[in-house]
Amino acid sequence: MKTRVMQKDCKNCSIVYRQEEAIHNIKLLLTIIFAKIQYEELTAQPDMAPEFASFLSYMKKSSFKLIKIVNDATDLGRLSRGALSPRLRNYDVVALIRDLLETATPLATNKKLHLEFTSNICQLTTAVDKEMLERIMLNLLSNAIKFSHENGIITVQINEKPELVQISVADNGIGIPPNRVKDIFNRYVSDANSQNKYGVGVGLAVAQGLANSMQGLISVKSGDWGTIMTLSLPKLSTADEDEFRSFYSDFYSDNMVQIELSDELG
Repeated sequence: MKTRVMQKDCKNCSIVYRQEEAIHNIKLLLTIIFAKIQYEELTAQPDMAPEFASFLSYMKKSSFKLIKIVNDATDLGRLSRGALSPRLRNYDVVALIRDLLETATPLATNKKLHLEFTSNICQLTTAVDKEMLERIMLNLLSNAIKFSHENGIITVQINEKPELVQISVADNGIGIPPNRVKDIFNRYVSDANSQNKYGVGVGLAVAQGLANSMQGLISVKSGDWGTIMTLSLPKLSTADEDEFRSFYSDFYSDNMVQIELSDELG
């Protein structure tokens, strides 16, 4: 019996290894494609044909979307295996969220959406994984953009509780149908009628998994008035800070906002 269990574990490890190797090769090819796009942009002549400039822009946005798909698939696998652990460091989450929104605001403005930030505190230092927190927030922002009307308002609010910090993303858009609210954090849930903007892929499943890994939780309220998604995290402090090492490439870190919002802003 023990031998069969060991054989099964070895087989599972082999499958995981092959999957990771395939994903690595896909990421490598995407990096090469994007490097070529950047080269063409940097060496572009003033008289570049508008059609070619439009093609480069399309290729760049498509590359961002593919990178997001690959990262989400990778993280779902890691989360299901318990192989994605937070690297905690002490951060001022108010400043962290504010800086992230400053980067995302121009992109939201291009979609004719208003992005607002409020907080009942000026500063709050707590132990979080910075990269995980940023990915969660960008996923919640992506969802808010998806459900918002033109000229809609998206409000990000931070509230300090006795043992928690709560970060909410609220929109005044079309809301989520009541019969779908309970499913939005499930994997691979989508709506066939995508023109109604009810489609939900794996982004929120990843966000919930990342929140759980930091002992947190994402909750949702929705109605015809809009949607509020709230990330609740425990207030922690760590004296032994983990060395920050990104789970992803430098390319992803440098373009995180554009990649994570590519589905809605592309």
